[in-house]
Amino acid sequence: MLRIIVVDDDTNTTSLIRIILEMDGYSVATFSNVRTALAEADSGVSAFIIDCYLDSETSGIDMLRLLRTHESGTLRETPVIMVSGDQRVEQEVTEAGADLFILKSYSPNELSRVVKELIDARQTQAH
Repeated sequence: MLRIIVVDDDTNTTSLIRIILEMDGYSVATFSNVRTALAEADSGVSAFIIDCYLDSETSGIDMLRLLRTHESGTLRETPVIMVSGDQRVEQEVTEAGADLFILKSYSPNELSRVVKELIDARQTQAH
C-alpha cells in the first residue's frame, strides 16, 4: 500500500485529508510538526503533503528544504505537495523544490487527483 505523510498543525485539516486519501486506498500518517514527521519518514513514503506554515519552530518550507537535501536519495526524490492559504509563497516553495503548490482551500477531488498524478508520474519515471 502506498504511504503518504501529511504535515499540518490543523487537526481538522489532517483528519479530512486522511479520510480523503484513505478512501483512495493510501495509507496516511499525519503529523503536526516537522521533527516528528522527519523521524517517521523513510524510503517507503510515496508522497508528502506539507502545510507551509506550522505552529512550531520549523516551518513546512524548512521541512521541504530538509527533504530536498536529505542524505537518503529516496526521500530527496519523493514528491512533495505544499499547501498554503497565502499565494505569495508559491514561488518560494517552487524554488525550494516542491513538486506542486496548492492554494487553500482546495477541493477534495483536486487533492485526490494531484496526489494520484504525482505518484503515478514518479512510478513511471522509476521504471
